[in-house]
Amino acid sequence: MNKLKLSIQLKVTLLLGLLGVLFVTILFFTIEEIVKNDISKIEYQKAEIILKTIEPTIAVNHFLELDSENKEFIKKLMSNEDIMGICIFFNEQPFHVQKPTVDKKELFRLEYPIKDVVSNEVVGSIILHYTKKYYNNTVKTMYDRFVIISILIITIVFIVFFIVRYMFKSLVKISDVIANYKIGNSIDFSHIKKEDETAQIMNIISNLVERINEHNEQMYLKQIELEEARENAENASRFKSEFLANMSHEIRTPMNGVLGFVDQLSKAETNPERLKQFSIVKNSGETLLSIINDILDFSKIETGKMELESHPADVKQLFGDTAAIFTELVNNKKIIFKSTIDENLPKCLLIDQVRLKQVVFNLLSNAIKFTPEKGSVSLIVDIKQESNILHCSVIDSGIGIAKENQAKIFDAFGQEDSSTTRKFGGTGLGLSISSKLISMMGGQLQVSSELGKGSQFYFDIPMHQCDKNSIVEQDALSDNTNHTLSLPKSYLLVVEDNRTNQMLIGIILDELGLTYDIAADGFEAIKLFKENIYDAILMDENMPNMNGIEATKNIRRLEEDKSLKATPIIAVTANALSEDRERFINAGMDEYVSKPYSEKDIVNVLQKILG
Repeated sequence: MNKLKLSIQLKVTLLLGLLGVLFVTILFFTIEEIVKNDISKIEYQKAEIILKTIEPTIAVNHFLELDSENKEFIKKLMSNEDIMGICIFFNEQPFHVQKPTVDKKELFRLEYPIKDVVSNEVVGSIILHYTKKYYNNTVKTMYDRFVIISILIITIVFIVFFIVRYMFKSLVKISDVIANYKIGNSIDFSHIKKEDETAQIMNIISNLVERINEHNEQMYLKQIELEEARENAENASRFKSEFLANMSHEIRTPMNGVLGFVDQLSKAETNPERLKQFSIVKNSGETLLSIINDILDFSKIETGKMELESHPADVKQLFGDTAAIFTELVNNKKIIFKSTIDENLPKCLLIDQVRLKQVVFNLLSNAIKFTPEKGSVSLIVDIKQESNILHCSVIDSGIGIAKENQAKIFDAFGQEDSSTTRKFGGTGLGLSISSKLISMMGGQLQVSSELGKGSQFYFDIPMHQCDKNSIVEQDALSDNTNHTLSLPKSYLLVVEDNRTNQMLIGIILDELGLTYDIAADGFEAIKLFKENIYDAILMDENMPNMNGIEATKNIRRLEEDKSLKATPIIAVTANALSEDRERFINAGMDEYVSKPYSEKDIVNVLQKILG
């Protein structure tokens, strides 16, 4: 049910009217009671005076009967127009004098005792009937006056109504203007008379509307600025991602040739000095790739594109293998390296072992890098069985970190000071990436250090146990093994635009005993595919004329049109971002190999596809 909505002026009028009615009602009943009581008292007093004039005469002669003189006195009293009747009870002889046709309801009845003057005993009584004429006239006059007062009050209420209506007339117009107001427009009160306080109200509203419009305009401008800033940030993020992807591709493509040919040349080399030089070239190339990988990882984390992939893993073996990588390095620096891995570690834990290994590798690498010769580095790993919390600490006796610099070492590109970069090298991304990865795993990478006395980096992460039988063992392939026996004779199509990489992949496939054709772009690949039947295709992505994804889509359409069996297509590309793999798989490719690749990488993927 909808509530009755009343205007302010009607509410004020009704309120005043109710107050007036209430006031008149209270006043009426109060004065009526007072007037009636006062008049009654006056009339009773007059009647008592009359009675007191009769009583002495009767009392003097109380031993006698009422004589004619007494009766005559009483009759004279009856000539008073207010006295309507007298009744005397004396010596059991009542005496009545009553005017005719008088309604007793219109009379006052007063009874007065007659006492013996000697014994003061009551010997009779006098009853006087006194008229209410004056009383009634007075009350009637009072009622008439109240009627007049009520009419006057009603008149005043109507006058107040019109006054209120006049007063609120301007406010109603102001209300109409406000009701029709549209945001952003100015407000127009020009058609309203500006009188008394109404002018102040209109000025206040006008100023308020102007301020609201100014505020809305400022908010609109800020919103535009925020939209532009957001768009610029998104563009910057996209440009940065594109730049990093291009930079990765442009560096990985030539590095693929450098590292690939170093591997091939080192196979036939027997001169120790030359082998050492090859090793230096290879290590330098791998260092450059490590820097590129750090930048790409940081970019993925910063843009929220980094995702952890938890799989069953033997964590004890993971830590052991990671520590083993540094055996030669610590021996060369004569560093005492101690690895303490808890024997009670579960055989199988669900973890992203690639990223966990990356964190441990970074921590050990830093510890060894900043520890001088004959120093010490320790790796401690244990687990809190009751809470399934894995604890890992890397402790070194290196240069240490000043307290004021400990917070910033986890910032991107942050190192203790500029001299650290000059002396020890590095991008300053390792700890930042490790800290963010540990945070994604549900822990926190922390440091405890004292300048000149070494450092301790440690973290705790929650672990989830799994069945050790679910761990997938990877077959380790030796780089020096002849792989021709492990691969079937196959006919491959190599799609690669870079001449150096064409030569490199040709050398690898020749050593594997495989036959192949080479296409310089997507168009040549489609032409050769139409002419031959291949067991697999090694497809580059960034090529002139037609890229690898478009070529793959065309090949898949040809297979579908001719009802051919799908040919395995392996992306062999310098695009190394995680979303690149998904892009290639969604385009119809079957596997992915990132440049720079080794002979082992090619054998592994071909065994997976052809084996």
